[in-house]
Amino acid sequence: MSGSFWKFSNGFTSLSNISTLLEDYNRDQESGKIEEGGQFRILLKLLSENDLLQELLSNNPMLMGFLREDKVLSMLVDLVITEGIIDEFEEEANHDAEQNDKQEQETEKEDSTSEKSSLKFDNNEEEEEEDEDNEVGKSANDDDDEPAETEEEKATKRATIAAEILSADVWSLTDAVMVSTENLNRLWEILDNKEPLSINLSTYFMKIMEHLLDMKCDDMITYLIENQPNLVAKFINHLSNPPLMDFLLKLISTDKPDNSTGIIDFLQNQNLVTHLIDALDISNDDKENYELSLIKQSSTADFLKALITISANSTTDNSTIGPNELTRELVSHEQMTRLCNIMLKGGYALANGVGIIIEIIRKNNSDYDILQILHIRLENHPPTGRDPIYLGHLLRVFGEKIEDFNELLVKEDPERKLKTPFGDIEPLGFERFKICELIAELLHCSNMALLNENRGADVVRERDELRNKMRDFDPISFKYNETIILPDESNSSSNSDSAVNANDTIDEFNGDDSIDDEEPHANANLTEEQIRANPVVGDFLKVALFDTQIISNILSMFFRFPWNNFLHNVVFDIVQQVLNGSMEIGFNKFLAIDLFHSGDITNKIIEGQKLCTDYEVLHNGLRLGFMGHLTLIAEEVVKFVQLYPSNTLSELIDLKVESEVWEEYVNNVLYDTREKYNAILGGGDEDEDDEEEEEESTTFDEGLGEIIDEVKTGLVFEEPKKRDLLDSDESESDDDDHFSNYMSQQLTNPSITPNHEHEDELETSSEDDDEDDEYIDPNDDGMSYKKTNSLYDSTGSLKKVGDNNDDDDEDDDEFSDDSSSSEDEEEDDKQNTKLTRSASKG
Repeated sequence: MSGSFWKFSNGFTSLSNISTLLEDYNRDQESGKIEEGGQFRILLKLLSENDLLQELLSNNPMLMGFLREDKVLSMLVDLVITEGIIDEFEEEANHDAEQNDKQEQETEKEDSTSEKSSLKFDNNEEEEEEDEDNEVGKSANDDDDEPAETEEEKATKRATIAAEILSADVWSLTDAVMVSTENLNRLWEILDNKEPLSINLSTYFMKIMEHLLDMKCDDMITYLIENQPNLVAKFINHLSNPPLMDFLLKLISTDKPDNSTGIIDFLQNQNLVTHLIDALDISNDDKENYELSLIKQSSTADFLKALITISANSTTDNSTIGPNELTRELVSHEQMTRLCNIMLKGGYALANGVGIIIEIIRKNNSDYDILQILHIRLENHPPTGRDPIYLGHLLRVFGEKIEDFNELLVKEDPERKLKTPFGDIEPLGFERFKICELIAELLHCSNMALLNENRGADVVRERDELRNKMRDFDPISFKYNETIILPDESNSSSNSDSAVNANDTIDEFNGDDSIDDEEPHANANLTEEQIRANPVVGDFLKVALFDTQIISNILSMFFRFPWNNFLHNVVFDIVQQVLNGSMEIGFNKFLAIDLFHSGDITNKIIEGQKLCTDYEVLHNGLRLGFMGHLTLIAEEVVKFVQLYPSNTLSELIDLKVESEVWEEYVNNVLYDTREKYNAILGGGDEDEDDEEEEEESTTFDEGLGEIIDEVKTGLVFEEPKKRDLLDSDESESDDDDHFSNYMSQQLTNPSITPNHEHEDELETSSEDDDEDDEYIDPNDDGMSYKKTNSLYDSTGSLKKVGDNNDDDDEDDDEFSDDSSSSEDEEEDDKQNTKLTRSASKG
C-alpha cells in the first residue's frame, strides 16, 4: 500500500521504504552511528523514492521532521542551485549506496524465484529447466533493452524533486523555508550572475519564490526589503528571462492602494524605471550579440507595457493597482525626453517606444479620473502617491520632436522594392507606419480636457511640489499611503485641518468645485495668433502638427500605398479626430482648415475615386485597396460640411466644398455608393414579388386562426364557383375548399361548441349531420336537458301528426329562405371580383 495516496494501515501492514529509512536514520542518530555525509546519503535515497511527494503531502511526521532540519534544507537548496549535480565524494557515496540497494534487490529476486520454482510441479523436469533458462534469458535481455538513466537525467530528477519539496504546499515546511534567511540568500545569489540562466534553473527558482509569495506574502516582501538591497540590479541582469520579469511584475502587483506593501517605493529608490529606459537603447551594444540585444529590448518593452497596464486608472478591474510612483516617474519630463531620443534612432527602438507611448495614453486618460484635479482642493484632498498621472510632459516633449519624426516619415528608400502579385511596389515600412500610429495617439491625448485647461499645468505642478515635500518629511507614512501633516508653513494650518477633518461632507466637496460650467471656456473663439502666444499643452502639440504639415504628409501616404489597410485605418482615425473636434475651443479649428487647404482632402478623394475607376477597367473590375476607407473619409467630410455650412469657419473650406467637381462627386458617386452599401442583401426589386413572398410566408397556424375567427363571428363559408377568378390551380383550390368545409362542420358541431346562437346560420343540408346533431341518449329521462326533436315536444311527450306537418312547413320555409339567400349571395359574387380568403388561398 506504499504506492497509494490514502494510507490504509491497521497496524499489521508493512511500512513503506521511506518510513524504514527514516527509522533506521533516527536509530543511528540516537546511537551516534551517523557518519559524515550519512545524512546526505539518506536524503538521496529519499529522493529516489517514487512516493516521496505523496508521503510529504500526507504529513508523514518522521519525513517532515527530517526535511525541516537546517542541514537538510541547505542540501535541498544546493541541489537546486547546482541543478542536481553532486561532487565526487558525494557521488561515490551515492554509488556505494546504489550498489547496496541493487544487491538487496537481487537477493530478493533470487528468493522469489526459488519460491516460485518450488511451487511448480511438472512431469517433465528437463522441459521445466529449459523453460526457466529461457525465461531468465528473456528477462536479462529485457533488462538490457531498457535504457538506463544517464547522469544528466538523474541530476535533473534530483533537482526537480528538491524544488518540489521546497515549494510543497505544507505549512510547517513553508515556515521553515521562509525562516531560513541564509538559504534564501543563496537562492537569490543565482541572479547575481549576468550569464543567462538555464530554463530548468529559472523554473526551479520561480516555483519556490512564487510559492513563498503566495503563502507568505508579507514575510516575503519584508525579506526582500531588508535583505536584497540590489534587487533591481538582479532583475536587470536577466531582462530577457520572461519568467523572472513576470515574478517582478507579480511583486509590484502586491502593492495595492488600500493595502500597501512598500515594494513600489523600494523599487523606485533603486531606479527601476531608469534602468528599464536604458535597456531600450541597444545602439552601443556589440554587433556580435545583436540578436540577444533585440530580445532584451523587446522583453523590456513588454515589461513596461505590462507595468502600465496594471497601473491603469481603471476602477472596474480588480487586477489593477492604479497609478503609482513608478508610472509617475515614467511619464516625467526627464524620462520622456530620454525615451523620445531613443525612439528617434529608428529601428526596433522606435517600434517598441511607440507601443509604450500608446499604452500610457490609453491606460491613463484623465477624462476618466474619479476625482478631477481641477475640481478638488489641496485642503480636502492632499496629494498622495496614488494620484492620477499627468500626461502634459509627454505631449510637450513629443511636440518639440515632431519635426524630427516628420523627417523620418518623409524619408524614402527607392532601392527597397517589394514583389507582390500586383507588381513591384514600394513598401511602407514598419518605422513610417509606427510614426503614423504615434501621431494618431498623440492627437487623441491632446484632446483630453485637463490638457486644454489654462490652469491645469499649474495645479499639477503645485500638487507635485507638495507631494515631494510630504515624501521627504515622512517617507515611511508616504510609502504606506498614510496621512502626513507638514510642519508650520504658509499652508500648514490648512493641511492640519484637512488631516483632522478627513471625512468631508457632500456639500463641502461640491463647494470645492472651482470651475463654473456656465462660464465660457478661456480658449474659446481665439485667433491663431492669440493661441500661439500662450498655448496650453494640448494646443502646443497641434501647433507643432500644423507647422510641420505632418498630417498632410500622412494623408498623401494614404494614396501612395493603396494596399496597406493598416495605414488606411490610421489615416481615417486622424481625419475623424480633426473633423469631429471642437471648432470653438483651441487650435483644432485651424487643423481642420489646413486639412482642406494644404491637405486638399476633397480633390484627393476625387482623384482617388478616378484612380480606382481606371484600375477597375484595366484589371477586370478589381478595386484599389483604399476604397472602403476612402468612402468613410468622404462621409466624414460631408457630415462636417453639413454641421458647419458655408460662411461658418473659413473661406478656404468654402472654396473646396462648393466646387462643381465636389458637388458632382457627392450627388452622384457618393450617393450611389451609399445606396449600394445600404441595400438589403437578397431583397427583391418589384412590389409584386414582395406581395407573393408575404402570401407564401403565411403559416398554417395563421390560416387556421382566421378560419376560427370567421366561424366565431358567424360567417358562412362559401364554395367558390368562379374558376376564372382563381389564380391558383384547380386542385389546390378544391383541397382548400374541402378543408374549409370540414373545419366549419367540426367547429359548428354542438358537441364541441355548446353555444347555439348561430346554429340556424351554420346548419347544412346534410341529413347525416342533422341526425348526428339530434342524437338522443337512450338513458335520458327527457327532463335532464331539453333538446329539440321532430317527434317530441319540450315536455318530452309525443307530438301529434298536425304539429309535425306544421313543423315541416316551417322547416321548408326556412330552407327556401336559406336557398334564396344563397342565390342572392351567388349573384353578388358574380359582380364582385374579390374572393373570400377560404376560396383564394392556395
